[in-house]
Amino acid sequence: MTMVPEPDEPPELSLPVLRLRGTAEIRAVLEAYLNVDEDFKNRDGGWHYRGVVETLRWAVGDRPDAPVSETVLDHPLGYWDVSRERGYAERAWRGEIKTGMRADYLLGVEHTTSWLREGGEGIGIPRRRT
Repeated sequence: MTMVPEPDEPPELSLPVLRLRGTAEIRAVLEAYLNVDEDFKNRDGGWHYRGVVETLRWAVGDRPDAPVSETVLDHPLGYWDVSRERGYAERAWRGEIKTGMRADYLLGVEHTTSWLREGGEGIGIPRRRT
């Protein structure tokens, strides 16, 4: 039987860097959302739009409580806080958690938290009203 020699050092692991989008980028997208025409804001009742805007406001510190769990953090917003809120929105959308929030609002939160984490489906960037 042939023995395979053990390596001298364990192989290097390449782990992804977990980070959020920068505040300037988030604020620019929030500004774009706040300056869209009324048709865009009110599409499908406006609930998805509200979920996006409230999540962006939370991410830049303009809103103290999280958009679904309503948790107020005692530390700067981090990757895992956003991930936790995304999971909360997803569970609420599936009906596993009762929040009384509309499904389109929850989807807006879920899509925005995915975008904040630099991944996922994300959110569309609206055109400015003319």
